[in-house]
Amino acid sequence: MSCSDYLKSEKFTKGGTLYSYNRKIRRLSHDPTPRNEESVFGEVTFYDNLFRLPWDSSYRILGEDRIRGHECLVVEATSRIHKNHYNTKRVSWIDKKLFIDLHEEQFDRKGNLYKVVDKDWMQLMPSKWWVYKQWDFYNINTKARTIMQFSDWLIDQKYEDEAWDPAKMLEEHIWRRPDSGNLPPIIKKTSDVPPAPEIRKAFWDKNKKP
Repeated sequence: MSCSDYLKSEKFTKGGTLYSYNRKIRRLSHDPTPRNEESVFGEVTFYDNLFRLPWDSSYRILGEDRIRGHECLVVEATSRIHKNHYNTKRVSWIDKKLFIDLHEEQFDRKGNLYKVVDKDWMQLMPSKWWVYKQWDFYNINTKARTIMQFSDWLIDQKYEDEAWDPAKMLEEHIWRRPDSGNLPPIIKKTSDVPPAPEIRKAFWDKNKKP
């Protein structure tokens, strides 16, 4: 099998296998594989959150732009594996030095811009790992918005061999309680919500085709 055929095979085009744990029968059950465009959290789809892979798309650089103090390459990704994908393309603003994506604009099947995304990052010390701090998804057609906040990251944590014992894995472990000092601020009123992500209109006007 050629590399091209391998990337188009079911292994890379089928969505991930999902399981849920049933407390009553104390067993895992297989869930139907969701479609790429199905919502996992509001405006965040399964493709946004889980299923997106680098080889799904073809890429080209559209230009350069400065956003929130970062010098970025503006990169267009068009689907080359998934047939009739719900996005004809995604355009990402990627920091030229850190290679972190700060902004994204998504275009529907008709080629119309419909969703704008801002992503905030933070650097963990002393590891210097860059991790997500917040995702802010805004649908400009429906005005729907989803904000996901990430905090209290732990990286390079080891598991003890005993944790993988079949009997041990059936125990209902409660998720580790987060460090209260690392929690994001609580949003109590509408005015606490930050402004919605905006289209990079200046970039598009500057790079408009004649």
